[in-house]
Amino acid sequence: SNAVEAVIASMALGFPVALKTLGVTHKSEVGAVRLNLKDAESVSNAAHDLLPLGTGLYAERMVRDGVAELIVGFTRDPMFGAVMT
Repeated sequence: SNAVEAVIASMALGFPVALKTLGVTHKSEVGAVRLNLKDAESVSNAAHDLLPLGTGLYAERMVRDGVAELIVGFTRDPMFGAVMT
């Protein structure tokens, strides 16, 4: 969970990537996401910006031509167990 590891992971995934901060619930609301990073330098710069905001980082390959953002939450209900919200 440092800038070098973020670059290595992004290169393995293939660009463009999204870089997200771990340990933050509503990432986009607090600026804990960087999208459409197209090269190692942009990933490294984003990693340095994002690391102070959470507990680590993860990279995902960007979805091309996406039409919506889906927000999913999970909770543990005493009666039903794990529930997706």
